[in-house]
Amino acid sequence: MKRQNQLPKVLGSLAVISFFLLISIASSVETVDINDENAVQQDLQGTWVGYDHEGGIYTHYKLEISGTSFKGWMKAEYTSTEPEWGSQPDETGSFTLSPVQGYTNSAGNYRNINFTKSGGGYGNNSLTARAFTNMIIYDESSGLYVVSWAPMKKK
Repeated sequence: MKRQNQLPKVLGSLAVISFFLLISIASSVETVDINDENAVQQDLQGTWVGYDHEGGIYTHYKLEISGTSFKGWMKAEYTSTEPEWGSQPDETGSFTLSPVQGYTNSAGNYRNINFTKSGGGYGNNSLTARAFTNMIIYDESSGLYVVSWAPMKKK
């Protein structure tokens, strides 16, 4: 009989502990204010990898971002497995962020990223830098994102 009286107390304690655990997890998830360009720039720092998939071909992307400079790799494969990347990037240069834009077909905001090759400029950009510009955005929920495919992973 004594055991049955303790069951509600144990369940109540577990519920309280679960509640506080959920609150601490939810508060630890940090979001970046997409309207704060400096916060977005800070979030972009590091190495990112991702891919898109069309017609049986996976186009893999790797970006190393430091300040407003980037090193970029791009590789086509027949698998979603991350390829071996060469030691030398396919492209180096700088980037700028667009103003905040809203999605037309869903909730949320993003920024376009204009990648420019070193020594290049508008009208004198490489195909690789243009591919990065056309395929990679900064999404307020997931960071770097391959357009119409999936978030990139930060390494």
